[in-house]
Amino acid sequence: MRGGVIESIEESISKLNNNDPSLTELDISGNNIVNNEEAIELFVALLVALINNTTLTTLNISNIGIGNIGSQATDALLNILTKNTTLTTLNISRNSIDFERNPDFTDKFRDALKDNKTLTSLNIGFNNIRLLSSKEIVKALKVNRTLIELDISWNEFIISGEGGLANALKDNKTLTSLNISHNNIDNDGAIALATVLNTNKTLTTLNISNNYIKVDGGVELAKSLKKNTTLTTLDIDWNGINVAGGVALAEELETNTTLTTLVISHNNLGDAVTALAEALATNKTLTTLDISDTKIYNSSAIKSLKEYLERNKNIIIRNNHKSSLKQIILGSLDKDVVAKAAYIPPKNNNNNNRIVKNDSKLKNSMKIPQRLADNKVRYDYNLNELTKKGLIINQV
Repeated sequence: MRGGVIESIEESISKLNNNDPSLTELDISGNNIVNNEEAIELFVALLVALINNTTLTTLNISNIGIGNIGSQATDALLNILTKNTTLTTLNISRNSIDFERNPDFTDKFRDALKDNKTLTSLNIGFNNIRLLSSKEIVKALKVNRTLIELDISWNEFIISGEGGLANALKDNKTLTSLNISHNNIDNDGAIALATVLNTNKTLTTLNISNNYIKVDGGVELAKSLKKNTTLTTLDIDWNGINVAGGVALAEELETNTTLTTLVISHNNLGDAVTALAEALATNKTLTTLDISDTKIYNSSAIKSLKEYLERNKNIIIRNNHKSSLKQIILGSLDKDVVAKAAYIPPKNNNNNNRIVKNDSKLKNSMKIPQRLADNKVRYDYNLNELTKKGLIINQV
């Protein structure tokens, strides 16, 4: 097989060797080359060329199959981390590297990350980093002073305890964005993270979605929002957080002044939605609240959400339960509120977003589709414009 990825790699190798200033970002992700010997040879040559290159700043080699290629690829990768002086963004996620079963590579990666002075963004998600290997990576994070963004999703990092990630976060003063979704984090891990958030002054974005935090962890994370003064985005989607956790979040939202985005969708919030809605009456900073897959039939909650939309001119409330959102939006339309509401329709359903009255078509400025995962499309509507046009949302 020639052409496509091979030609792209060949061209990139030439530019890297010549330090061509036109090549600062390189993305060859998603090209699994495991069964292509020519492509493997060229890919290793590309990594070698990067070792001494001084122009490339961003490299995405996610989902290439590095772990199945052999030591020549992983050795070159380690050399890049220790010798390259310009690379700032590196994505090696989904590469079957299997840190847990390769302790020698893990130790060398740990040491390279400790000494690296240029990387500011690193994605090592989905590479089987588990018990022992996660502790080694954590050792590097305790001393690394350049990483700002870290994605370790889809692994099984140890969070609590002496060798846990939470302990490293106590010492780390540079990370601003951390994605630890899909890491089998339990209550103990969530409580350890909450303790860190009480004093951490650098994290602004934290994604701990799709874990097993549940009741106690959810409550403690909520309480941490009282003391934390830097976090602006918190995603605790899909965590089994129940009414108690939702109520605890509501209590802290009443006084929190930094959080702008809160994602608590796909949890068991139940009647806690009422408390959350009431909390929004006093919160002055939240601009995005994602409560997708949450049924809202409580009239008090719906009333509070309506009032919140009226007061906050640019709030986005996302909910894929159409009967709930319809009531909230229609209540706001009557008062010509400048607000946005979003509905995420079910997969393969193209009939859930219709606006009808005198005109069945919407101009692009009024309806903005955004492709999401699983073939879903989100539509953001400007309610002020809809009202001016005399349109009524018939089905959202």
